[in-house]
Amino acid sequence: IEANLSQKLFQKDWEETLTHNEVALALTRTLQDFHEDIEDFLSEEFLVQKFLASLTKAVPIFYLKCLLQVSEKHTSKLRPFFRNVPLALKRIKDDIAVMKRFFYEIDTMSTLKRICDRDFEVL
Repeated sequence: IEANLSQKLFQKDWEETLTHNEVALALTRTLQDFHEDIEDFLSEEFLVQKFLASLTKAVPIFYLKCLLQVSEKHTSKLRPFFRNVPLALKRIKDDIAVMKRFFYEIDTMSTLKRICDRDFEVL
């Protein structure tokens, strides 16, 4: 995930061309594949729930890490990194909504929803 998607997040294409949250959707498709594999290999529902709870922690950390890595490369004090700051903020908000919706839909357990809300608060 990191090698592929981290190179796409917060770049010019992400800001200007990928107008339907394609990178966040690619992330959630990959997470869905992981979830299906875990369900196939773990017979215990408890362990699957633990896996999902771990993902709700890992995904916002990954997203924030990508943002920080990109921001470290920005050196200008006179111009913002993003060409269109309001648009970039909208993209970030929409990406977060896509990722949260994945967790809301993958498991209807209210505990996971609470964990997701708490873990995504950092964003």
